[in-house]
Amino acid sequence: MSRHHIEKVTCPSCHHEGDFELWDSINTALDPEMKEKVLNKSIFLYTCPSCGETFRLNYPTLYH
Repeated sequence: MSRHHIEKVTCPSCHHEGDFELWDSINTALDPEMKEKVLNKSIFLYTCPSCGETFRLNYPTLYH
């Protein structure tokens, strides 16, 4: 099973605070669509709902 949680992040451009889904572990046997999101690194991207700026959040995740 893949595990994730929501954390608050602050946009470096406009300082708006928003929610971001962080993935603690990803099991691609159970969630095969997550493999592509890891490979294209989209699970690490956050787009600010206030200003539209997209930036990368670096965090550890366990990939199965």
